[in-house]
Amino acid sequence: MKYLQKSFDYLQPEIAEAYDEVSFWSAPFGLLLLREIPLISKGMALDLGCATGFPLLTLAQRLGPDVRVMGLDPWLAAIERAHRKATAFEIRNVELHHGTTADIPFDDEDFDLVVSNLGINNFENPSQAFDEVNRVLKMKGRLCLTTNPIGTFARFYEVMLETLAEVGQEKAIFELSKHISARRTRSQLEDLFYEAELDLERVVEETHIMRYANGTAFLNDYFIILGFLPGWKDIVKGQLQEKIFKLIEEKLNAIAKKEGELRMEVPMLYMEGKK
Repeated sequence: MKYLQKSFDYLQPEIAEAYDEVSFWSAPFGLLLLREIPLISKGMALDLGCATGFPLLTLAQRLGPDVRVMGLDPWLAAIERAHRKATAFEIRNVELHHGTTADIPFDDEDFDLVVSNLGINNFENPSQAFDEVNRVLKMKGRLCLTTNPIGTFARFYEVMLETLAEVGQEKAIFELSKHISARRTRSQLEDLFYEAELDLERVVEETHIMRYANGTAFLNDYFIILGFLPGWKDIVKGQLQEKIFKLIEEKLNAIAKKEGELRMEVPMLYMEGKK
């Protein structure tokens, strides 16, 4: 009952830094994961692509002190922040590791549970990552992940394709179509489980709606600029880039004016496989 001796002071800077532990983008996926995963009360769990600690730290607390929870990520600055959060909240059953899914730095059959919240979006070689997960999972261990499959921001892509067609950018249309199809379908994700000899037992599909006042607000969202805009800019280069994005913004603003808001749909998948 050590919790009876614990207390946290909101006025301390380390608590303030750790308090906002989840990004808006990760939140709905992480909540879906936490709602659906099978809970274990002893053993070891691994969070692949744990970044700054969500849902890693929440998972560690919900599983309890008899479960050791490892976090793995190649993003060193994020790992360091996750460590500061764990220290601030005295979460002692967490270990942070710097590394990649290409070569998971743990022994064979170490883990009862492996989770990944959106991590698959950033795996350089998903097939290799799944094989590594199979290696480190115990028999009957589970892999539980979330991801946003093809269909993310479909409305934006419709507007961008329409705009590129209007200005006669056939090469850019081809590149954008490739960009869109690079995001996996549910069927392609299922194949990753089967190829890694993991029995896919559960799939939950939901849709998250991101609401914006207009297209200007959407395109100025820091996470859109961080996570999506670089790829869009790579498709539209040169002197026409500013003109094309101005047209896209105007079209999105017109949609928002007509409908009262701009709604962007983000499909969500929770997938659970067993070794």
